[in-house]
Amino acid sequence: MLDAGISAADIARLAQIAGYESAFAFCYYLDDQRAAYEGVEDDGGSELDWGLFLVDPDTDEPLEPLRGLHESILMADPSGREMRP
Repeated sequence: MLDAGISAADIARLAQIAGYESAFAFCYYLDDQRAAYEGVEDDGGSELDWGLFLVDPDTDEPLEPLRGLHESILMADPSGREMRP
C-alpha cells in the first residue's frame, strides 16, 4: 500500500476501522439473542437460547441482560466521530 502511494496514516486508519468493525459486529452478535447459528435451522422453538448477563459476584446468579455493548465500541473512537469519516 505504501508503494502505491497510500500514506501510513491512511493505512493505520483503515486498520483501526477494520478492528472497530470486527469488535462492533461481535458485540452486536452477543446482544442479539435471535442471531442465526451457522448450520442450525431456526424451527421457532426455544431449545437454543443464550444471552450475556451481569452476574452477582456472591451468588454467580445472572442479574440482568447486558445490552448495548456494541454501542460502547463506537464511543471508544478517540476521534469522537464514532467511526464516521
